[in-house]
Amino acid sequence: MSILSFRQFWVEKQGNAALVFGLFLLPMMAAIGMSVDIARLHLVKTRLGYAVDAAGLAAASSHGTESEIEQRLDAFVRANFSEDQLGEITSVDAVFDGNFVTVSASARLETSIMFLFDQDEVVVSVENEVLRETKGVEVALVLDTTGSMWTGNNYLALRDAATLFLNEIYGDDNDNDKIRVSIVPYSASVNVGAEAIPYVNPISGVSYSTTNPLQWKGCVFERPYPHDIQDTTIEVGGRWGMYYWRSSLDNYWTTYNYRYGYNYGTSQRNPNAGCPQSIMPLSTDRVALTTKVQGLFPWSRGGTMGPLGLAWGWRTLSEAPPFTEGSPYGDPEWRKIIVMMTDGDNMYSSPSYVTYPYYQSNPYRSDMTGYRRLDDAALGTQNWYTARSRINQRLEEVCNLIKEQDITIYTVTFTSSIDQTTRDYYRRCASDDAKYTYAATQEELRRTFQTIGGELSNLRLTR
Repeated sequence: MSILSFRQFWVEKQGNAALVFGLFLLPMMAAIGMSVDIARLHLVKTRLGYAVDAAGLAAASSHGTESEIEQRLDAFVRANFSEDQLGEITSVDAVFDGNFVTVSASARLETSIMFLFDQDEVVVSVENEVLRETKGVEVALVLDTTGSMWTGNNYLALRDAATLFLNEIYGDDNDNDKIRVSIVPYSASVNVGAEAIPYVNPISGVSYSTTNPLQWKGCVFERPYPHDIQDTTIEVGGRWGMYYWRSSLDNYWTTYNYRYGYNYGTSQRNPNAGCPQSIMPLSTDRVALTTKVQGLFPWSRGGTMGPLGLAWGWRTLSEAPPFTEGSPYGDPEWRKIIVMMTDGDNMYSSPSYVTYPYYQSNPYRSDMTGYRRLDDAALGTQNWYTARSRINQRLEEVCNLIKEQDITIYTVTFTSSIDQTTRDYYRRCASDDAKYTYAATQEELRRTFQTIGGELSNLRLTR
């Protein structure tokens, strides 16, 4: 081949190579661009998947209307998908099918190289289906309404606190068949109300009345130990006695005009002196429950009998009479909780001097209570200090019995008037230390009940 021919051949071959390289350049660039954008897209999808998974957990533990839940999920996805990085959220949706919720979201990504090939953006979508299974809660609010709650209008703070609790646990619902709450006021005794009439021994000539102060208001004398602090049937533990304080030197309501009402304080004279307002059994009605707690008043005379309040709070959670609204023990669909509050030490009160016009010394060792008078030795003693110790021991016993039934107990001691011994009893009574609170002020009481309500609202939701 001549030199000219070789040069001509080489030029021709160079042109072919350029042509071949040109033919492969565009696919190579597309492939490189695609691999870069696919890697970026994979990162966006991974981040979006994490955000949707987190929102799915939120859906499983959320309550309210479908619209409210969907708004929360949208906020949850966006909060967990930072848009200062790659990608931009375009949609968040939730589809409800019974207890199942499908959470889906889409995000778009502007391409970095593929736009050269008319692919300006890519959209990626992910979804997650979760089972939204809400558990029911049954809560007994056991509230101290002894006369000491008049101090500084502490009873008003208690009303506020209990209302905040209801607001937290019910959220936006006014009636929720998965939330049942009972209200158990207590002082020196407990008013079991009309529902328990068949389980109380009657007194001839005395009947139940909410309007006639000379009839029976509903408080009871407790059964003998150990049934005073147990959830036993009347076949096993017997019936309760009618709390009916006979006219006596320190409660002379037959000779002198009776005085009836919380506003009389320790100067009450009537057969129901020291008897607080009645129990409200488990209810789903938030409005009725709120009305009940907003109507609570302190009731003076008798002392503070914490174990009786706690025992009756337990009985409102039971399916056994006198109150039968509770679910069976061990039902996996329901959790049982007691929230108990007190502002005083457990004890008989000193005898009151309210007889008019007589001002002689009172011959009795104490006022009347659910454990009768100290003189009656229902606790096996007539000694004031020994009786106080035994009341605390009963409190500890009933706490342990309740926890054996897998019932969670929160306890709250309120104001600085409570001594350290009492605080220690209530701390041990709580299911754990985190469920005991010493609320020294009214604001702390409100905050404590609000916090507990929020915890229980979350507790009833299984993730």
